[in-house]
Amino acid sequence: MRKSVVSILGVLCVFFCAVPIMGCVHRYADYQLGTTVRGHVVDAQTGTPVEQAELILHDRDAGFKQVVGTSDSTGGIEAQINYRWGQHENVTIQAIRDKRKRRFVLVVAKEGYRSLQFRLDPFADTVDLGEVLLRELTEESVE
Repeated sequence: MRKSVVSILGVLCVFFCAVPIMGCVHRYADYQLGTTVRGHVVDAQTGTPVEQAELILHDRDAGFKQVVGTSDSTGGIEAQINYRWGQHENVTIQAIRDKRKRRFVLVVAKEGYRSLQFRLDPFADTVDLGEVLLRELTEESVE
């Protein structure tokens, strides 16, 4: 009797512990974007730093957008982007080529200013946006 209880507990333990772990092993991403982005956001007319400008990652193919950083009081911006996508049974040469075609855009945006977009190379380790000149919105630019 005791052996059968131990056997049943062993089976239950394997079922409730190992099966969920195996499920996690199969949930993977084929690709990872790991990039550090740096830049300095300033007002194009005055040259003063723009604080709290948002750096937004936009994956146009997936329709995904996420704020990944904001500029500090000096206008400086530095963000580490870690983004994963894709889940194929077999990663093929075609799948690797698809990564090259993926359309990532970085958007620098601040309320009251026109936003700027930059294409992002998914293979780049570091991206330096340099000086990002944001132009204030005027009544003419809104219409």
